[in-house]
Order: sequence, then structure tokens, then C-alpha cells
Amino acid sequence: LVRACHHAVVGPIDLYPAPSNLTPSAAAVHPSGPKRPRSASTEALLSPSWPKTIRRQLSDDLPCLLVNLLELRPSTVRVDASAPPVASVPSAPPAAEYTSAPKTTDASLLVHLVQEARGPLCSWLASQGLPTRAASGAHTELSGRASEEQEDEDDMDLGLEEGFSAAAAAAAGAAAAGDAETVAQGFRGLDALIARRLRLLVRGSPQRVVPGTGNAPGNSCGSGGGGATESRPTSASNSMFQLLARSSTVGFLFNAVLAPSCAPATPSSNPTLLLADMYGDCLAHTRYRDPQYQRIVQVLARGSVDQFLPRMWAALRPGLVGQRSCPSWLELPVLLFGAVYSFSLLALDDTEVFDRGLPLGQSEQFEVTVTIRGILYDLFWDRATSEGGEVEPSLPRLQLQACLGRLYNQLYDRHARRDFKHIPRDQWLWPEPPTLEISDASRPHTAPDADGMVARAQRSRRIGMIFTCIPQVIPFQARILRFQQLIEEDQQGLGGGGVGFDGVFGPVIDLKVRRDSVYEDAMEALDPLGRNLKSRIRVAFESDLGHQEAGIDGGGLFRDFMDVLCERAFDPQHGMFNVTQDQLLYPNPAAPMVHPDSERHFAFMGRVLGKAVYSQILVKPQFTLFFLNKLLNRANQIDDLYTLDPEMYRNLISLKDIARSGGNLEDLTLTFSVSSNMYGRAQNRDLVPGGSEVVVDNSNFFEYQYRLADFHLNKEIAPQCRAFLRGFHDIIPVDWIRMFDARELQMVIGGTQRNIDVANLRTYTQYAGGFHESQPFIQAFWRVLKSFTPAQQGDFLKFVTSCSRQPILGFAYLQPPICIQKVPLDSGSGFRLPMAAPRMN
Repeated sequence: LVRACHHAVVGPIDLYPAPSNLTPSAAAVHPSGPKRPRSASTEALLSPSWPKTIRRQLSDDLPCLLVNLLELRPSTVRVDASAPPVASVPSAPPAAEYTSAPKTTDASLLVHLVQEARGPLCSWLASQGLPTRAASGAHTELSGRASEEQEDEDDMDLGLEEGFSAAAAAAAGAAAAGDAETVAQGFRGLDALIARRLRLLVRGSPQRVVPGTGNAPGNSCGSGGGGATESRPTSASNSMFQLLARSSTVGFLFNAVLAPSCAPATPSSNPTLLLADMYGDCLAHTRYRDPQYQRIVQVLARGSVDQFLPRMWAALRPGLVGQRSCPSWLELPVLLFGAVYSFSLLALDDTEVFDRGLPLGQSEQFEVTVTIRGILYDLFWDRATSEGGEVEPSLPRLQLQACLGRLYNQLYDRHARRDFKHIPRDQWLWPEPPTLEISDASRPHTAPDADGMVARAQRSRRIGMIFTCIPQVIPFQARILRFQQLIEEDQQGLGGGGVGFDGVFGPVIDLKVRRDSVYEDAMEALDPLGRNLKSRIRVAFESDLGHQEAGIDGGGLFRDFMDVLCERAFDPQHGMFNVTQDQLLYPNPAAPMVHPDSERHFAFMGRVLGKAVYSQILVKPQFTLFFLNKLLNRANQIDDLYTLDPEMYRNLISLKDIARSGGNLEDLTLTFSVSSNMYGRAQNRDLVPGGSEVVVDNSNFFEYQYRLADFHLNKEIAPQCRAFLRGFHDIIPVDWIRMFDARELQMVIGGTQRNIDVANLRTYTQYAGGFHESQPFIQAFWRVLKSFTPAQQGDFLKFVTSCSRQPILGFAYLQPPICIQKVPLDSGSGFRLPMAAPRMN
């Protein structure tokens, strides 16, 4: 076919020698000459007897000929051994009939032809989706920042520089002053770096002279038509991409090379890995939200290739399982596998993933998870540590970091919703987490040597990337300590370095509140402060008659105030929040009907919760996971609907089962609209324009599922959530809490809902005034405390510490520690009850 295409354009040429697998009759049509093995270079495949300029031109044009080759209907290009393929091309010599080789040999030849297209195709892909402008007499290059405003979301400078060595030097000064900003480097930072690398690639793409309009096709040395310098021809690459990304083409190519199982093989002999390498290279030269990237991934994820992921994993498994890193020759195939797997998970619910084993079975899921964990350790830490800041990661490696990191988070979130029943929580941790390096990077340094500062800056940057991209690989305790240190650094900046019981001795805000109207008094006094609510607050409680309660606020009164304020503000009776059947809170969609200025109230409540977290005070409110995801700036999925309304979730998911079993969804008389009743007012809202007239059927139920879930989880409470997040992030930047998932963030807000660890409390309790642990009445005290109910134990803690919940990391981190002190009684002073000093502590 290739010889025929060339003959139609430039006449007979010995493009390929007669393959050894052809029958004698087929080999006779090939010109005689020395037989040469196929090479990776197109130019090397051409006859050396032809002039170099002709061979180079044919080498450039072969990708275009590949378009002609693959434009043939797949039915005419067969790989089975039962029937010989026949093809005819206008102006070509008579078609040669021959007996095809086994499937793997034909697939290797086909994949080799596809591989010839990857160079110009990847150059073209890299130039797509990026803002460009034409420069006279020069190749296409990027525009300035003025024309890139639309890219701000993906291309923000979050501390990652184009050159890692330059980044390390620039970060040295920041490391000396504090490292609070390094955690801002996350997937957006990786995406920004990838976008910059793609722009550099476009600027440096190979150039050639494009013949003028008067030149004959194929003549690269035109004289008289003039020429312009530009990158590879976009039209040919565009046609090639449209063809290679077509469902029928992708399905034909991968079905030709994929097998149910593959033996270990090197990339030079395994057509499956060669083809995956080419498509992975295409993904490496685009951004994951670009249409070109999405098109390739969707074709493979939506069933064009039957059982693509299990068959692809079978090909990758021998080279990955048991390895601590990804071999360089497998990076691109793994990138393709990870991108398709990630996209597939978006279309599957938890029942399909865990109960039906889609797209991979439970044993394969475990293998993939452990393998990805090892690869991420190599990419984010091991290889980065060994290479230091002198070596820039390659573009495929950066893409692999971003792709596998996102996939790892998707898998983790799925298993977290099932309480890690299938893969235990400790399996998600790195076997050798860099806890010592985390502690070292967290401590302030004043070393004068520049080399040490650069090394610490590099290490701190890597740790920041881990915390914000794949935090679940680090133990929760290490992340909590890092979070607390970020808060302490910020408090020192506000107060000039002086730290007291409750933060800084900086500007002090005096606040007087009445216990019966804590929320109203607090909002009137504190709402105008905005971001300044971080400052220290000194509280005094007043009675209804204006008498001030006794007590000196050394931190205890403020904790008592925050506990009472949060309990009042988030009380569902207040009308701002609703509760699920599990008594978890989420914003009330009807809040504007309760409070006309509800958004102002939500913003203030966000700052109140942020102030509690900032002051490391554990409060009672427990929130739904889908609302906590919003605090983390994470997208909610359809499975998160279960945390809002389990019955609605089950009914929605059942639509898929009805359609699969052959039922007719039109019989349910559902439409793309949703009805609600808010305080007696019935409302009907369309999910799509004219949705009340659009019937849900077997062809559109999937869209209905996601639009309904999106309405309840996002759109219905969007104004309330935006206002609350605006207030919360005034106090706690989102970059500080990216290191937690939704369940962990709830622990940061309210601690754990379980009995007090009395043994831990007893270990870290101090004694004074003549008391010691061996005394009988002290031992009796601990026995009684252990026999208390959880509510009684909480009351005890609130009496002693002004907070009814134990510290997240245990009583070793309670400051100041609990102390049982003997108070001497003067003769004749009478009887005294046990006394605590929480309002001073």
C-alpha cells in the first residue's frame, strides 16, 4: 500500500524491501536489491540510491501518506491470517496479492507505520490549545501575557519555575524567611509548568521551508515561488490527528495488537507498547483539559476497544509489578493507561467499581494502586532527591506526575467512601515517608551558607508538592504538625514574634457579649473586622443586667466563647444550615427566605469557623463530606450524593440498572426538572433549558443522573457556599488545608467522636502540691473517669480545658498540660469543692 501511494505521486521507488514473510509471488513484485531490516528512521528505509533531497522529502511526506493508508476502511486492512488483504490505488501498479503473516507481524508493521507520524503529530499537538500569534518571517510563537488572560486558571505561577536550578536559587531567600507559601505548589503548579514547557517546545519546534503556491507538490527546493519559514504543516498534522483519534481507527489499531495477556517484552518487539507509546506521546504534548487530550482518552475509555484497561494492564504488568519505579521505556504507555483509567472512573459509580469490578477487578485494583504508589514515590521524592535541582524533569515525566497523582487521589477517595474495606488505609502510605525531611523543612533555619539554603529550598518545594498533590502518602500526624506550624508562623508574623496561650500578643480586640445573644453580639462587633479577625480577642461575658462575669481571659474564656458561638451559629434552628439523617450539617438552600442578608451571615459564619481552626479550638459542628469538599476546592462526584440523601442516591443509580436490564425509563415519567418545597412554597426548576419537557429515556439517563446530582450538591447551594468559603478563606487559605481530605478536615475542625483516651490523658497529666499517681484517691479518680459515658467525659474535659473534645494528636500536644494540684486548706476555712482554672489556661 505504501509503495502504491508513492508510485502515484513520484513514481516507482524501493520504499521497503521485500519482507521475508511474503510468498514468492508477492516478493517478485518488489524491485531486486539488498534486503535491509526495518529501522526506526523513515529516511533509513528509503533506497540509498536515490538523491538525499528526495529521500528527505519522502521522509517528511510519509506521515501524510499514512493518512491515505489509514483512510482505507478498516475492513480492507485485515490482520487475520485467513484472508489476504487486497488494495488498489489510482495510478498505481497492479495490486499484489499475498498471504499475510501471523497477526503479531502484521501488527508490528502497522504500528511501525503509525510510529512514523508521531514526530510531526506531537509538534502539532503541542501548538494546539495555546494562544499563538503569527510573526512575520518566523515560526509560530506564543503571545505575551496580555493575550493569555484566559489561561490564568491553568498557568498561574505558584512557585515552580521553568528551570529548577533557578527556582532553587530564587526560593533560598524565601526559605530563610519562612516556608508557608511552598504548600501552594500543587497540581495547578504542575499544570503551569507543563504549559510553559509546551510553549518552549512550540518555540523550538523544527522548521522547514514551505514551497510557494507556484511549486509542484513535494518539491521542497522550489525556486521562484518564494517560501516562508514555519513549523510542520498544520493541515496534514490536523488530518492525521483527526484520523488517529477516530473511534474506528483507535479501535482497529488496539484490537489488532492487544491480547488478553502479554508476555514480558521490550518496546522494540511488543507492538502493544509501541502503539501505547505513540498515543502516550500525544498526551504528553497536550494539556489534560485540552480537546485533543480528551478526545484520545474518551475513545479508549468509552468502549471503542473492548476491555482496554485489563488488556493494557496485562501488557504493562510484567514490567511494573514489583518494581520501585517506572522504566523510562514504559513512561508513555503508563501515561496513556493512567489517563484512560482516570477518565473511566468519572463515569462509574462506587457499586460498579467495587461490586462489579469495573474497569478492573479487585486484585488488579490493588496491584495498580501499589504500583502507582511506588512510581509516585520515585517521581515526587526518590528521583527528585537523587537528581537535586540541576536536572529538569522531562515533559513526559511531568505529565506522568500529574496524571498518576490525580488517578491516585481518585482511587483513594473511592476507597475512603467505603472506609478502606478493600485496600487498608496504611497501604496508601509510602513505605518510607520522608518524615525527618518534613520536620527539617518545617524548622526555621538561619544558616549563612547559600548552598544549604538552596538545598533546603529544593527539599521544601518537593515536600510542598507532596502535601498538596498526594498528601495521603504522608502520615496524618505529620501533616497535622505541618499545618499547626503554618498557623504559628502566620501568628508570629501578626504579633511580631510574641506567642501566648492563645496565639499572639499583637493587636487585642476587647469583646463583651451576653450569653443569651452570643451570635448577635459577636456578629455586630466582629463582622466588620473581615480578615483582621485573626487578631487576638479578649472576651468578657455580661449578664442581661449588664454585670460582667468574674474571670480573667488568658485563653480559656475565649475558648468557651468560640464553643458557644459555633454551637449557636450552626444550630439548624437558626435556619442557616440543614441536617442530613446522620445529623451532619450543610447550607440551607432556603436560607434567603429566613434571613434576607443570608450571604452576609454565611460569610461571617465562615470566618467564625476559620477563626476556630486558626486558634486550634475544636468545635462541635459536624459537616457533610460534600460541603467539606467545597472548603477544599475539590469537585463533588455523583457518589457524594449519598452523604446528602442515601435514598435519592440509590434511586438515581438504579436508573442505570433498569436501562441495562432492558427496561424502558420513559415509563417512569421523569423529566429534566426538579421540584422542591421550601417553607410551603413549591418550586420547579429545570436542569436544562426546557427541561420540564425533556423526558428521561434510555439514551439520556446518564446526563440526567449527573445533572440532578450537580444540582443538589452544587448549584442549589452555590450562593451560600460561595459566601461561606469567602469568609473561611479570609482566615484559613485553601493552600493550607489541601493536605487533608474531607474526613481529615472534619477532624481538624472538631476532633474525633469517640471516648476520651483515658490512658493517654493519664500518661501526660502532671501532679503538684504533694499529689502523686500512686495515692489511692488519685487511682480512684482515674477509675471513675474511665467509667464515665462519652458525654460525661466531654463535660469533664470542658470543665478542665473549656473544650469538650480531646486534642487531635493526643494529650501530649495539649498546652499547657493538665495538672492535678493539691490546694492546702487553712484551719477553719471549711469545706471546698475541687476547682479547675480553665479560664486562665
